[in-house]
Amino acid sequence: MKKIYHLLLIVLFVSCASSTDNNLHVHVDAGDYDRFNSVISFQVPDTLQHGSYHLSDADGSGIPVQIEGTTAYFILPELRAGESITFQMVPSEDSDHNGISYQHLDDAVAFFTEGGNPVLHYRSGAEGADLGELDELFARGGYIHPVISPGGAVITDHYHPDRPHQNGIWSGWSRTEFDGRSPSFWTPASGAGLVEVHSVDNTWSGPVHGGVQATHHFIDKTGDTDVTILSENWTVRVHHVLEREEQPVYMFDLESEQQNITEHPFMIHEHVYGGISFRGNPSWLGEENTRLLTSEGKTRTDGEPIRDVWSHIDAHQSRAKWAYLSGVVDGEHPGIVILVHPENLAFPEPIFMNLREPFFAFSAAAMGDITIDPGESLRFRYRYVVLDHDPGAEFIENLWLDYAYPANVTLH
Repeated sequence: MKKIYHLLLIVLFVSCASSTDNNLHVHVDAGDYDRFNSVISFQVPDTLQHGSYHLSDADGSGIPVQIEGTTAYFILPELRAGESITFQMVPSEDSDHNGISYQHLDDAVAFFTEGGNPVLHYRSGAEGADLGELDELFARGGYIHPVISPGGAVITDHYHPDRPHQNGIWSGWSRTEFDGRSPSFWTPASGAGLVEVHSVDNTWSGPVHGGVQATHHFIDKTGDTDVTILSENWTVRVHHVLEREEQPVYMFDLESEQQNITEHPFMIHEHVYGGISFRGNPSWLGEENTRLLTSEGKTRTDGEPIRDVWSHIDAHQSRAKWAYLSGVVDGEHPGIVILVHPENLAFPEPIFMNLREPFFAFSAAAMGDITIDPGESLRFRYRYVVLDHDPGAEFIENLWLDYAYPANVTLH
């Protein structure tokens, strides 16, 4: 039985020797890895006097900076392993520039690129959802769909008649135990549990990223009265990455922190799936229509099935740092890379891949029971990279290295 402890890992070392706007320099060291469209964050003094900044290099080129509190963010276009670069932090006049913008819809928060192209929707509710002949019990919010590729292909699905509880990118647990009962937060049709959006707490646009923060409640419905066991905080951050003709990408981060807000332990029993999961485009249905590649070289066709409709044995029982899923949509071959943060429980995480359906999950519970004690939290972080063509394992591995081991930043 595993206990969950909330750990703070410092990933960037920052030294601040100056707090004036005119002589603040940002030095970036690539370290051992190549950096392409690298998401950089660093701490800045709380004495900065302007609302908008950019980084200027020796050639005078400018890179937008986005500041939230005392944390600054920017996207580094390129820096080779072993190299470094120094920028001057310069106040900007254009404070309204949005690389990523958002729009509130009836049941979602939609995010768009600078050119107005859609990237994804965070579903804040189920108003207007087309359930077809499905029971209204399946209507829910608190998930991401659609996710759209740079070429305009939708790569997620929701409310599919075969698996109506699988919605885009969502979180849920199947086999759980609480106060002597067995709630379930996997399929709402069971009536044993419910995941609902409690509140949309923050939405923002920006030159570097836009995003949404929301609170979900995991509600136990097996007792005499409903009990909210977990309060889950979601942060979705959509990055404004530069377009590269050879491989344009969209990129966003998801952080989920689930806190036990009761006076009793909450147990997630060992099971092959659960956690943050992915449901692909319906055209990916069938044994031959979804491709899988993991960081360990596993594919969907490795080994023999564990169970007829579950997964191939080698891929299913393996653990991975990243996974790439793709399939044909309207004659094209878009896909999504899921990068696992090394702080996640059971890293590298066990994977689950359905044999005939585009359902995929990194599931820490496959390694054994998980207990979240009162007041404690379970935290997961993932980065998603959406593209229209197979990027190759080397490209994906570099993405993961950049995510797991950020570039070193110092201020002087």
